[in-house]
Amino acid sequence: MAVAAALVIGLGLSTWLFVKERGTRQRAETAEREQASQRQQAQAQEKKARSEAAKSQQVAQFLQDMLQSVGPSVAQGRDTSMLQEILDKTAERVGNDFTNQPEVEAELMTTIGLVYSDLTLDFKAEDMLRKALALRRTLPGADLEVAVSLRNLGSVLAQMYRDPEARLVLEEALAINRKLRGNEDIEVANCLSELIDVVFQTGTRAETEAMVRQLLAMQKKLLGPDHKDLARSLEMLARLQATKGEMAEAELTQREALATYRKVLGERHPDTLNSFYNLAGILLRRGKLAEAEAVAREALAGFETVVGKSFSLQMLDGLTAILRAEGKLAEAAAMTQKRMAKIEAALDEGLASQPGRFDLLYERAYFRGRMGRWREAAADFSRIIELRPNDNRPYLFRAAALVEGGDLEAYRRLCVQIRERFGGTDAAEIASMLAWGVLLVPSSDPEDAVTGSRLADTGVKNYKGDLRLFPYQSCKALAEYRQGRFASAAEWCLKALSQPESFPQNEIRTNCRRAAARMVLAMAHYQLRQPDEARAELARGLGIADTLPKIESGDLGSFWPDWVFAQALMREAKALIEGSSKAGANKEKP
Repeated sequence: MAVAAALVIGLGLSTWLFVKERGTRQRAETAEREQASQRQQAQAQEKKARSEAAKSQQVAQFLQDMLQSVGPSVAQGRDTSMLQEILDKTAERVGNDFTNQPEVEAELMTTIGLVYSDLTLDFKAEDMLRKALALRRTLPGADLEVAVSLRNLGSVLAQMYRDPEARLVLEEALAINRKLRGNEDIEVANCLSELIDVVFQTGTRAETEAMVRQLLAMQKKLLGPDHKDLARSLEMLARLQATKGEMAEAELTQREALATYRKVLGERHPDTLNSFYNLAGILLRRGKLAEAEAVAREALAGFETVVGKSFSLQMLDGLTAILRAEGKLAEAAAMTQKRMAKIEAALDEGLASQPGRFDLLYERAYFRGRMGRWREAAADFSRIIELRPNDNRPYLFRAAALVEGGDLEAYRRLCVQIRERFGGTDAAEIASMLAWGVLLVPSSDPEDAVTGSRLADTGVKNYKGDLRLFPYQSCKALAEYRQGRFASAAEWCLKALSQPESFPQNEIRTNCRRAAARMVLAMAHYQLRQPDEARAELARGLGIADTLPKIESGDLGSFWPDWVFAQALMREAKALIEGSSKAGANKEKP
């Protein structure tokens, strides 16, 4: 019985152990199946994620390739209005579709920003590039990408004449690159090159030249003697030498730059032809007129071959300046009239077939101002302001066209626009430029003088360089005069007139600026009850003005806004000092 009981107990225990083992095994198999299922799900999710990432990368690469193709479209002179619409929609999608892939999002934002820049949509470019920069700053280990974003943003800010901001951004980019790459790296050299362009506008001659020479040493070591970037740096050095009056040194440096361009890029590359043009300007200043003419003709002929006869005004200006210096006035006038007629026809034809071409509209507006066609120029600039209300330059050009065309009512309305949109700017060049716009003629609205004075103060305060003091100081002189501070106006005029001209190769512009400053000085003397000094300064200013182009010529030159400033102030000074009744605006060129 005991044996039977033991057997029963043993059987029960064995059965229980078997059941337990089977249960354990089943649970293990279930767990294994669950783990396998989880592994399969994880693998599937990983595969799906990889597939989605790959698709996103493909989409991103497709968008990038498509957007980068816009650049050549711009270069080829196509109507880009449709491309702008595509770009706007793409920018909106990027912010929504790639939020989980910040590297891809930042890369696409960068590409969109750079294409906006190619389209001269600078404010949209700035917005996208700032977003890309902010995103990259949040990514671990992305310091080099941050440096790239800083460099891109700095370049766009420089295009917008916001040089102090651009300088800070580019200095940070350069510091990051030097820290991570060392000083002997091509990206460091490229970043330094962009920074030099800004320092040239904002800094002193000494610091700019020191940086250029440092860059040249780096480029010679990294790139060798035959590279276009080296040639570009040599041209910058030649330009600096010319501003210091070191013309023999400037000629040697410019010839070295030209030789490098010819060797690397060939005879008919635009950079080579521009280098010919720059050499001709230096030769003109050195009095080597025959050689200057030969070099300028070569540049013009080459430029016409590459770009076409319709758009070679820069080269034409260089050659006609040399011809005038040689006393070949009739030839210079005939050449200019023939070429300008072709340019006007080409611009009208281009806009007729492609009315959305903003670049052609801008060119035609500026060209009409150059021809003294004030009403037409003002109308074109009005349209440009509607299209790009944040671009400061058209406001100044429209102001000049309205004043010289005698439409002072429209000019006053424009002054209100300038006050409202740009009155608080802290950018030195923009402030000084638009101060001229609102101070050009006396105003019954005291706000014009107040705003102009504030803008002029911003210009002289925030400009830290020594290369371009003349326009800032002469603008301050006019602002002081409009505020009734005549002694201070005279002092600022004398400061400006003591400065060497920043770019003395532009003789017409130099004479326009100096004539305008003499007129302000003459009026300040008159208001200070110093009639003899007033008449003496007026005579000096009129003597300079006699060298300027005449409205009847149909070509006032590339710097026609400066010509307008000189003419307006000359009429005002003559009316004040001589009691002249000839204070009206110039008649329009028919």
